[in-house]
Amino acid sequence: MQMRSLGRCIRWFLFFSSVSVVAPLQAELIFAAPPQYDEQTAREIYGPLIRYLELILGENVVFQYPANWREYSKNMREDRYDIVFDAPHFSSWRMKNIEHEPVVRLPGTLDYVIVTDRQEKYINRLRDLVSAQICSLVSPNLSTMTVYHLFENPVNMPQIKEIDGSYHDVYLALKKHQCKAAVLRESDYETLAAAEKQRIKIIAKSQAMPERTITVSRRLRAKKQVITLMLTSVEGARAGENIFREYGKQPQEFVPVRPEEYKDLDSLLSHVVWGW
Repeated sequence: MQMRSLGRCIRWFLFFSSVSVVAPLQAELIFAAPPQYDEQTAREIYGPLIRYLELILGENVVFQYPANWREYSKNMREDRYDIVFDAPHFSSWRMKNIEHEPVVRLPGTLDYVIVTDRQEKYINRLRDLVSAQICSLVSPNLSTMTVYHLFENPVNMPQIKEIDGSYHDVYLALKKHQCKAAVLRESDYETLAAAEKQRIKIIAKSQAMPERTITVSRRLRAKKQVITLMLTSVEGARAGENIFREYGKQPQEFVPVRPEEYKDLDSLLSHVVWGW
């Protein structure tokens, strides 16, 4: 208990030391995340984290909700975001192209599976999906980019039927026979009822990738260490509770990143035609 109290004192000493050298409030810092939820839901999920970031940084932090993926991608490429929480292929692209640096991520890894109906006797491996239709979330969602990456030869590329909503909606589309296969997060597949798992079979798995990550722009480089320290503290975990709950994360804490984990993941975006 004494060690924990000492650690907390050290963190807060570093925090106040950093705040003491902050100039008077500058222009607002922009926090962004992908348009996976409606605006109200997104603000409820990220609100506590944003308020905690304001406390850490001593500056106004505003959530800029993107209307769609196109707007989100455009703003990102134009380096309009100061703090971003999203998937590792975007983090990798920002690190490589606009000098963002990763600070923390969710625990665990991101893994995807391609599944099909067990009654599809002639679909048992990736090459059986050549020219077939696969249901997946709207690109550039990581699950969809993973499919493109698995089929590197454009001649063999399947047709992607993009589904709005969640992985549950993707799975429902498969059940309704709107496609021959579907891409699911492995964690979502694991939560399916036993009877549902009996209906489908896995024909491919993705590589394991780092979980969703927070990166900061070069404008916050001097405060990167303090941000990492405070987000990995008990107080930081409390600020992220809504995010951990949304993604079903255990343990419920942010973890430090290793930059090498993101090497070349930006290549997953090369199949997108929106300027990547």
